[in-house]
Amino acid sequence: VNITYLKKYKERSDMYFREPPHTEEEKEERIEEVIALVGEDDKNKKYYCLFKGVDPKITVELSKKQFNRIPTTKRLNMLATFMQLVGTLREEEEGEDVV
Repeated sequence: VNITYLKKYKERSDMYFREPPHTEEEKEERIEEVIALVGEDDKNKKYYCLFKGVDPKITVELSKKQFNRIPTTKRLNMLATFMQLVGTLREEEEGEDVV
C-alpha cells in the first residue's frame, strides 16, 4: 500500500455555521432551510432531513405535518430524488453476485 499521499484527517467544523433545530418550534421556524430528505420511517410517519448550513452528518427528524409544510415544489423534488436513490440502492442489492 502506497501511503505517500495520506494526510491526517482534520475535521472542518468551521464550515458548518448553524446548529440543527432542537425544539419543535425551532423546526417549524426553520422549515424553509431543509435541503434534502435522507430517510423516512413509514411506520412512525417521520422524515429525516438535512438543513442548510448544518453538518451533513446530522439529520433532523420531522413529523409528517412538519414535512408537509415544506413548499410543494421543493418537497416533491426532494421526494423524487430520495425515491430515485432508494430505487438505485434496491437494484444494487437485488443484483446478481459476481464471482
